[in-house]
Amino acid sequence: MQFQPGNKGGGRKPIPDELKNEAISECPNVMQFWIDTYKDKDTKWDFRNKAAENIWFTAYGKHREALDVDMTGKVEGLVIEIVDKLNDTED
Repeated sequence: MQFQPGNKGGGRKPIPDELKNEAISECPNVMQFWIDTYKDKDTKWDFRNKAAENIWFTAYGKHREALDVDMTGKVEGLVIEIVDKLNDTED
Protein backbone atom coordinates (compact mmCIF):
# COMPACT_ATOMS: atom_id res chain seq x y z
CA MET A 1 0.00 0.00 0.00
CA GLN A 2 1.40 3.37 -1.01
CA PHE A 3 1.65 6.15 1.57
CA GLN A 4 -1.49 8.25 1.69
CA PRO A 5 -1.09 11.84 2.86
CA GLY A 6 -3.47 13.16 5.47
CA ASN A 7 -3.27 10.28 7.98
CA LYS A 8 -6.12 8.36 6.27
CA GLY A 9 -4.55 4.95 6.74
CA GLY A 10 -3.28 5.36 10.29
CA GLY A 11 0.08 6.52 11.56
CA ARG A 12 0.68 9.14 14.17
CA LYS A 13 -2.42 11.10 15.09
CA PRO A 14 -2.12 14.90 15.26
CA ILE A 15 -1.54 16.40 18.69
CA PRO A 16 -4.53 18.48 19.84
CA ASP A 17 -3.82 22.23 19.86
CA GLU A 18 -4.69 22.50 23.56
CA LEU A 19 -2.09 19.89 24.49
CA LYS A 20 0.48 21.42 22.13
CA ASN A 21 -0.03 24.87 23.69
CA GLU A 22 0.30 23.44 27.21
CA ALA A 23 3.55 21.72 26.24
CA ILE A 24 4.90 24.96 24.76
CA SER A 25 4.03 26.89 27.92
CA GLU A 26 5.98 24.36 30.04
CA CYS A 27 9.18 24.64 27.97
CA PRO A 28 10.85 27.26 30.23
CA ASN A 29 10.21 25.02 33.28
CA VAL A 30 11.60 21.98 31.48
CA MET A 31 14.71 23.92 30.44
CA GLN A 32 15.25 25.06 34.03
CA PHE A 33 14.85 21.44 35.19
CA TRP A 34 17.58 20.35 32.73
CA ILE A 35 19.88 23.16 33.90
CA ASP A 36 19.29 22.30 37.57
CA THR A 37 19.89 18.60 36.86
CA TYR A 38 23.11 19.35 34.96
CA LYS A 39 24.47 21.54 37.77
CA ASP A 40 23.50 19.21 40.65
CA LYS A 41 26.67 17.36 41.67
CA ASP A 42 24.61 14.79 43.62
CA THR A 43 22.67 13.68 40.52
CA LYS A 44 23.83 10.51 38.73
CA TRP A 45 26.25 11.18 35.87
CA ASP A 46 23.93 9.57 33.29
CA PHE A 47 21.16 12.04 34.11
CA ARG A 48 23.53 15.02 34.14
CA ASN A 49 24.95 13.96 30.79
CA LYS A 50 21.47 13.63 29.24
CA ALA A 51 20.53 17.04 30.64
CA ALA A 52 23.68 18.54 29.09
CA GLU A 53 22.79 16.94 25.75
CA ASN A 54 19.24 18.35 25.90
CA ILE A 55 20.54 21.81 26.76
CA TRP A 56 23.06 21.69 23.91
CA PHE A 57 20.50 20.50 21.34
CA THR A 58 18.05 23.19 22.44
CA ALA A 59 20.67 25.92 22.13
CA TYR A 60 22.53 24.79 19.00
CA GLY A 61 20.35 22.13 17.34
CA LYS A 62 21.12 18.50 16.61
CA HIS A 63 23.98 17.49 14.37
CA ARG A 64 23.17 16.35 10.85
CA GLU A 65 23.36 12.67 9.97
CA ALA A 66 23.61 11.27 6.46
CA LEU A 67 23.22 7.69 5.28
CA ASP A 68 24.72 6.38 2.06
CA VAL A 69 22.20 3.76 0.95
CA ASP A 70 22.20 1.83 -2.34
CA MET A 71 19.01 0.80 -4.18
CA THR A 72 18.81 -2.54 -2.35
CA GLY A 73 18.48 -0.70 0.95
CA LYS A 74 21.84 -1.92 2.23
CA VAL A 75 23.60 0.68 4.37
CA GLU A 76 27.08 1.30 2.97
CA GLY A 77 28.23 3.76 5.59
CA LEU A 78 27.14 6.21 8.20
CA VAL A 79 28.48 9.73 8.26
CA ILE A 80 27.81 11.98 11.23
CA GLU A 81 28.59 15.61 10.59
CA ILE A 82 29.16 17.73 13.68
CA VAL A 83 28.88 21.39 12.92
CA ASP A 84 30.91 23.73 15.07
CA LYS A 85 28.20 26.28 15.88
CA LEU A 86 30.48 28.29 18.15
CA ASN A 87 32.70 29.22 15.18
CA ASP A 88 29.76 29.98 12.86
CA THR A 89 29.11 33.42 14.34
CA GLU A 90 29.28 36.39 12.01
CA ASP A 91 31.57 39.29 12.84
